Amino acid sequence: MPSRAQITLSIILFPIVLFAQKNNFWEMTDINDIKKEDVIEYSASLDNPIYYKLDKGSMSAFLSNAPDRHESSSSSTLIAIPNPEGEIDTFEVFSVQTMSKKLAESLPNVKSYVGRNVSNKSHALRITITQQGFFGMT
Repeated sequence: MPSRAQITLSIILFPIVLFAQKNNFWEMTDINDIKKEDVIEYSASLDNPIYYKLDKGSMSAFLSNAPDRHESSSSSTLIAIPNPEGEIDTFEVFSVQTMSKKLAESLPNVKSYVGRNVSNKSHALRITITQQGFFGMT
């Protein structure tokens, strides 16, 4: 029979594991699994590149609940983003208006977000999601 400590630990960890899984929209993949038209060629080369597929639809839906950065100082919208070392960083994300109101109304499928790394608050994230794809930088 599980001890009281094991039960308590399970109750605490279960939502954390479940929550973390919901916010990781990336799947590691191989370059051969990516359609050629989806590969962007760069002049820089990497020794051991790591490739990911993004579930853009799910990420977009999840980010639609992010608070406006001018209306909130904290966000419960947390997402996982792969870093160049192949590790996953977690960012607290806020929606941000980057276009004039009139232009934003004419382009409702263009959404922008800012984020800060939960482990290193000086590490920033910028994301724009459009019909053409996901554009981000850290």
